[in-house]
Amino acid sequence: MQLRILGGAFQGRPLVRLPEKVRPTQSRIRRAIFDTLGNAVARAHVLDLFAGSGALGLEALSRGADSVVLVERRKTLTRKIQGLVRAWGVEDRVRVVTADVYRWLPREKGRYTLVFADPPYAETRVVRLLTLLHPRVEEGGQLVLERARRAPGETAKGWELEREKTYGDTWIGFYRRLPGDL
Repeated sequence: MQLRILGGAFQGRPLVRLPEKVRPTQSRIRRAIFDTLGNAVARAHVLDLFAGSGALGLEALSRGADSVVLVERRKTLTRKIQGLVRAWGVEDRVRVVTADVYRWLPREKGRYTLVFADPPYAETRVVRLLTLLHPRVEEGGQLVLERARRAPGETAKGWELEREKTYGDTWIGFYRRLPGDL
């Protein structure tokens, strides 16, 4: 199945095809996420962690985000995403990084207003992820975390879980970065 951008300036454009073993965010879930975020996407500085096809970050770009950084550890996928970014002519607004998220975040200097994180469903280091993300996200910024339904609801100091939704086997948590340092 070919994933496509659902809305905005690049609506209908195809995304990177994923290997069979990689689980993309389903179109109906992506649509629900962006419907929930509404205007928060416009002018946002977006970080898409465990990017896979880059669907969440590129959807945000299509819907008016100012900049997007996509972080994915598989070089084959980041090369394909970079090709897509060049073809769309948005190299000045999108940075694609090949790295392990947990090793990259402590070195990253950027600050973001909206973060998407879709780690492998077997991932158990959510509290660590939230802790590493905290200094990279502006106060009041948002994090959308996708996980398996059976493992929802974790949080860490400096974050508030504002809303959660389930779609079949998928749990989506909408977090807000609280004021102050850890």
